[in-house]
Amino acid sequence: MSGFLWRFIILIIANALGLWIVSEMVPGFFIEQDPYNFLYVVLIFTALYIFLRPILKVVLSPLILVTLGIGFIFVNVLILYLLDFVTDKISVTGLLPLFYASLIIGFVNVLFGIFIKKR
Repeated sequence: MSGFLWRFIILIIANALGLWIVSEMVPGFFIEQDPYNFLYVVLIFTALYIFLRPILKVVLSPLILVTLGIGFIFVNVLILYLLDFVTDKISVTGLLPLFYASLIIGFVNVLFGIFIKKR
């Protein structure tokens, strides 16, 4: 299996796990529990994560540098906010659930990133 395809599959699994954990643990963050709707949300989030995250990292690089990397949380918050705006299958009520969701999904992605690098 090619390296890109392997990383793409791992990213989808990591995002699915992260979104599932967030939808179960964070009050104010709701995803429709139908498997097809959940897969739809995961695929849209993964597409936003792949295509939009590098652009946001470049645009927000001064903020990321000044905050010594904490600005990455803001990048994830923006992606989740855009996901909430794009699809009606997800509902985030307030900034605190958005912040917690960003932290949890970021942590899951870091763990899976470590797994990818060790392989």
